[in-house]
Amino acid sequence: MICNNAATAITITLPTAAGIDGRIYTIKRNAASTANVTIDVAGAGTINGAANLTLMTAGQTETIFSDGAEWKSLSNDAFGGATGHTKFEADGTMVSNGAATTWDDIMVFPDATSKGASAPTRKEFKNNVTLWWFSASIVQDVQEVHFTVQLPHSYKIGTPLGPHVHWTTTTGTPSNTNGRVVWGLEYTVMSIGGAFPATTTITGDQVISTISIANTGQHLITALPQIPSTNLGISAVLVCRLFRNASATEDDFASPAGLLGFDIHFEKDTQGSRNEFIK
Repeated sequence: MICNNAATAITITLPTAAGIDGRIYTIKRNAASTANVTIDVAGAGTINGAANLTLMTAGQTETIFSDGAEWKSLSNDAFGGATGHTKFEADGTMVSNGAATTWDDIMVFPDATSKGASAPTRKEFKNNVTLWWFSASIVQDVQEVHFTVQLPHSYKIGTPLGPHVHWTTTTGTPSNTNGRVVWGLEYTVMSIGGAFPATTTITGDQVISTISIANTGQHLITALPQIPSTNLGISAVLVCRLFRNASATEDDFASPAGLLGFDIHFEKDTQGSRNEFIK
């Protein structure tokens, strides 16, 4: 059975599986279809233990047989529901869509500085371990670190990136109202083969809402505005400058801020890419 449902979602209802042991149906959603086809069962019947089964991608085919008690799917290549699913494509690649996509992060631990006297200071954090510390008193020339980031092959093309600064303190208790640190990121980004554009600068001063700021020495995270998907692709490279802008009016935390690291959250829909340089 081929379902030529075009842009209209439809439901196909199978008879109860009882008494028709061995009967087989093959149902295919037309390759040009843009709407789901739901396979249901009369009464309280089930398919693989579920109330129904949905063909969620154009061209998807299901072969279903009766075992005398319920319907069983022989060719289910998509797992999930209407709002998100994971499937194996014809070449064997596993692809997640909708709510089935997952998040991961790229963690960077910057260790290169510039600007001479206004570079951050490397000093003790706990016992013998050290961090880069960004002063609240240097206002004429910001303190900064530099690094590059490459996107992995699992990156979902067309989605934005979420940059975050991980930081801490040894003196004073920050807040999101009158104890803020302004972190900034200047970056340029380009996918393979393109020409890097002029830089863009984004800033943020709010610790994420899931953290309750209570004392000094906490692991804090400041989220910066998203980096749009323009010029992004697998193996795209970001060239970055991360800084504390202590001269900003919003930066009113009077103590140094220690940089734990910088990360970028990205959405992924595959384990990698089908080709070496193309998704």
